[in-house]
Amino acid sequence: MEWDCFSWHGVGTYEIIERMMTEEAYQGILERYIFQSKRKLRLQWDFVFQHDRDPKHTAIIITAWLLELKVNVLDWPAQFPIEHLWNILKCEVAKKSPKRKAELTNLVAQEWVNSKTCVIKNVVESIPRRISAVLAANVGHIS
Repeated sequence: MEWDCFSWHGVGTYEIIERMMTEEAYQGILERYIFQSKRKLRLQWDFVFQHDRDPKHTAIIITAWLLELKVNVLDWPAQFPIEHLWNILKCEVAKKSPKRKAELTNLVAQEWVNSKTCVIKNVVESIPRRISAVLAANVGHIS
């Protein structure tokens, strides 16, 4: 599992998570990386944070923590745009056929850092269209 983020400006912090992800572990990741990534991605103070509806992400402690820090959160269904970016990255990594876990880990981190800006901008630009599709589907699944 990994934690990562991106915006129009590119990719933010990336970390491979090798332990059990709990609400507390997720909060620790956010504490370490959300504002660090905000600076790296040159986001304004009123940026909108987006994560999926995983129970750890919507837990009371996470919701309260984000509210306390005045982080705007976009309500979103289970699948969200970063999944599209990860599918592209998976294809790039698969082309290199890593043989060992360490090699895979290094390739994924390298591909994340080298993500093409045009691909990221396309994903970001697709968000309003995806929101409209979700609303049209009565907050159901979209293609």
